[in-house]
Amino acid sequence: FNSFEIVLKNLGHLINQYLPEILQILLCMTATVSYILQQREKIQLRFINPLKNLRRLGIKRVAEFFADFESHSYTFEEINAVFHAVVWPQIGRLAAESQYSPTLLLKLIHIWAKNA
Repeated sequence: FNSFEIVLKNLGHLINQYLPEILQILLCMTATVSYILQQREKIQLRFINPLKNLRRLGIKRVAEFFADFESHSYTFEEINAVFHAVVWPQIGRLAAESQYSPTLLLKLIHIWAKNA
């Protein structure tokens, strides 16, 4: 996920034609990590925290993607994929996790609201 940050920050203005593919890769990675974490009983304990960190980084990169490329015309399929990969897996924990500070999901929703 850190490679995405470097690519988007340094080459963002040059990769407009590849934005759908980059978003798709980012969402696939985030969705995969979220899916794995939903099956915690099958995961060794030592892998839980690194996977949580990967999920956090994935959601953070998705939020940065929407903040950096607000003028991109997102398709229905792309928005639907964001909801399946990022929003729905996190929505159940929103009330418990956002009591003291905004979660990355709330930050993503805030970015959407600002760009609307």
